[in-house]
Amino acid sequence: MEGKTAGGICAVNYDGEISYCYNAGKVTGSSAGAICGINQSNSTITNCYYSKDICSVVRVSISDGSVVQAEGISTKKLSDITNLSGFDPTV
Repeated sequence: MEGKTAGGICAVNYDGEISYCYNAGKVTGSSAGAICGINQSNSTITNCYYSKDICSVVRVSISDGSVVQAEGISTKKLSDITNLSGFDPTV
């Protein structure tokens, strides 16, 4: 994903909830986030992961006080769903 505002899951999260997701791709842009480009107030990102080996963006999102819980993990760990908290490996 590449652009001015870009995210591995979404560009802008406005009054929404993003949970139990992962990004295994590369994200670039001036307002880029590994999960969401911009996470506006009253929005949440929880139990999300991104590949720190592939996605060079350091931040999860540009946030203004909203809840952000995401973790960068290795691509090897990301490929095994049992390493991801809250994910059901039977789904």
